[in-house]
Amino acid sequence: MPFVVVQIRAGTQVLKPWIGVRVPDNSSLNDVYNDLVAGILDQGEPIDDNSAVQLNNVHVHVGKSKKDLTRVDSQCTVAEVVGTLGNFIEFTHDANINRTEPLQCTNAFHILTAAARTLTCVPSNVVVHNQKDKLKNDIISWLKKNGVGWSLQYVETLGNKFLNTLADVMWYIDGNHVTLSSRSCAVPDSFAHFQGYNTPEKRKRKRKRIAAENLKQAELLAYSGTLFELATNSFMKSDAWKCFYNAILRLATNLRKYADFLKKSSVNMAIHHNKILKGADKTDRVQLL
Repeated sequence: MPFVVVQIRAGTQVLKPWIGVRVPDNSSLNDVYNDLVAGILDQGEPIDDNSAVQLNNVHVHVGKSKKDLTRVDSQCTVAEVVGTLGNFIEFTHDANINRTEPLQCTNAFHILTAAARTLTCVPSNVVVHNQKDKLKNDIISWLKKNGVGWSLQYVETLGNKFLNTLADVMWYIDGNHVTLSSRSCAVPDSFAHFQGYNTPEKRKRKRKRIAAENLKQAELLAYSGTLFELATNSFMKSDAWKCFYNAILRLATNLRKYADFLKKSSVNMAIHHNKILKGADKTDRVQLL
């Protein structure tokens, strides 16, 4: 049974103060209110008839804290609202409620929609020590511009995982977009502008640039696998992320496709090399005879 923190308030008068209780997850908010009024949930005194209010005049708000509440419909079940919005539930009766109503939720679908609209938190900018840090900050700006992100609860985990994964991939293939495109493995348009970071002239420590032909099959497969794994996260299936979800899948597929090309090229080169060696061996034998 989920743990919830509940209160009943009539205007500025608190009829039942905040208290933590466990309730059946299939209970409706109506049921929770009635049991709280009757003193069943908190094992306290019932609210007398003069103080109690009719259920159809009660407004229900749910959230992650006492000050961050969203209005919902009283017919919703506890499981629907707690799993989506939080476990603080306040029942209020006041014809002139001053609380800002972020959304009038009438059913579970609208609750999920309300929660989805709050998925705009992005990782904090990193302190720029090198070009890769700049790439990460540009990705963060790109996320903000496109209005996608995560809930505050998951931005440090899922958000940073997405940021680091995309930055690692774009850093590795930087400068090789044309080569990938020439093999029908183009970088999707959504990510094509993330280039020009991993260049010798912008590195503090100069070293030879990774040539396109030196992209490694194993590393490409590893990055491809990481992108495919990223695409399995539930947030990627939301409407807001749909186009980027498809772009992630295309990038993962194209990196794997180019890795397969490198493997075939390596095999063909080995076969060709063996033929040359065999031909040279035959020539040597003829000369010996």
